[in-house]
Amino acid sequence: MSSSLKRVARSVDLTGRGVLLGCLMTLIGCDNPSEPLPQPLPPNIQITAEPVPGATVDLAAADSVVLAFDRPMDPQSLRVVRRMSFLLPLSIVDFEGRWNQDHTRVVFELTRYPVQPGAHYDALFNGLRTADGELFNVGPYRVHFRTRGIPDLMPVTPDEAREPRTFCHQHDSKSTECESHSTLRIETVGSDLLWIRWEGDAGDATGELFRRRPRSLEWLGFETGTGESRHQVLWPEPVPLCNLPAVRGTSVTAASRVATDGTRLDTWKASVAAPESPSHSVQLAGLAVHLAFTDATVLDITYALTPPGETTAQHRERWWLYPGVGLVRREVRVQRGDVATFELRRFTPGLPD
Repeated sequence: MSSSLKRVARSVDLTGRGVLLGCLMTLIGCDNPSEPLPQPLPPNIQITAEPVPGATVDLAAADSVVLAFDRPMDPQSLRVVRRMSFLLPLSIVDFEGRWNQDHTRVVFELTRYPVQPGAHYDALFNGLRTADGELFNVGPYRVHFRTRGIPDLMPVTPDEAREPRTFCHQHDSKSTECESHSTLRIETVGSDLLWIRWEGDAGDATGELFRRRPRSLEWLGFETGTGESRHQVLWPEPVPLCNLPAVRGTSVTAASRVATDGTRLDTWKASVAAPESPSHSVQLAGLAVHLAFTDATVLDITYALTPPGETTAQHRERWWLYPGVGLVRREVRVQRGDVATFELRRFTPGLPD
């Protein structure tokens, strides 16, 4: 095709497009292009919350959650919760709340478990409705706020933080089924040392010793076996786990060191990754509720460990630490020669009584 014919064809094409566009504009109201688009309906129930959704508050301001409505509500509708952070059911004294006489205000007291600094409290109410049965028309209502302060990632107190926890173990990274279970028990030594011990279904046991300082967490050693066959490996110098507060993108390293039994730590690096919110589904009145470890601190750890008389094992681990609770999830990958192993341990909590 000649250049002149190409120009004609292009002109016809552009003209045709212009005619089509003009027709479309006429159909949608080209005579008043500034007319606003239809807006969604306003909420049929006005709701105010304390703390204010999205706010960051002092600990003293987080001893309760207050919801106020401009219409009488059906109290049972606030029991339909799709998702909540684990700190909420741990802390709420009464799930039914304390209502005023006309059911326009409810108070949920959070005094069953100490309010945690640097934590995210979150709940998603899924079926709010008025006393006469009208559903909230703007979808689920979310209560969420944060508390100021540095989160306690390995708590020594309160006593509830040291209660035994059941963990599900998976050895297939593509599976979600529990292959075995273990019980995590925490023992304190003095004011700043913690033994974290795992007791498996088959009677096997392991443990790790940590020190919680005001501005850091340290790994002091580990043990295997039980009773008279217990074997401890203690490092001559503490190994840094992370600085506090744990800031995303920061990392700590350690030089090689040898324990008294000859176990050698060849390399060590622990980095703070982006926070994550792993969840666990539980049943409440026939409904599935997702308990989330909202914004858990995530540590990525790599190290090389050489036990006496054995080959070096390359470890890659990921830990999830939750404010006021501690370790709630742990992924372990070990490569020794041509042999690779995988294990995921995840806390599977239920709703408190």
